[in-house]
Amino acid sequence: MSMEITSLIVLVSKPTVSLFLIALGVSLTIVLSYKIFVDLESLNEAKKKLKKLQERLIEVQREKNVKEANRIIDEMTKINKVFIKESIKPMIVSLILLVTVFPVLSKVYTGKVVAKLPFSLPFVGSQLSWIGWYIIVSLTITWILKRLLGVET
Repeated sequence: MSMEITSLIVLVSKPTVSLFLIALGVSLTIVLSYKIFVDLESLNEAKKKLKKLQERLIEVQREKNVKEANRIIDEMTKINKVFIKESIKPMIVSLILLVTVFPVLSKVYTGKVVAKLPFSLPFVGSQLSWIGWYIIVSLTITWILKRLLGVET
């Protein structure tokens, strides 16, 4: 029991490391949920169809063919429903994770400088709060994990 408390104290006392590990866990869970719940092949196929339809729609609009434009828009709407349907489950996983993790992080780290950058960012400065550090780490980790696991959305 005291070992668990000691480990927790060490993590909280090194916020850059603890937030990195938390961001890694959250990002890995989110990327894996996309890999598990989303049919990436059908999404890629839908993206290709959507791109062709958008090109065709531009042509039809130049020709002022309203009937054909409406038909293409209807087809594009059906394809967009596929995107929405495929993204609901991983979105729910993401939402549950963020709703449970962010309040805890906020309570532990609010008001603390978590990281000091060797340069200054516009509107941010050189000192990052927990949310700034989390965003930088999370975006980087998520990008890397998507490449490694072949999850391109």
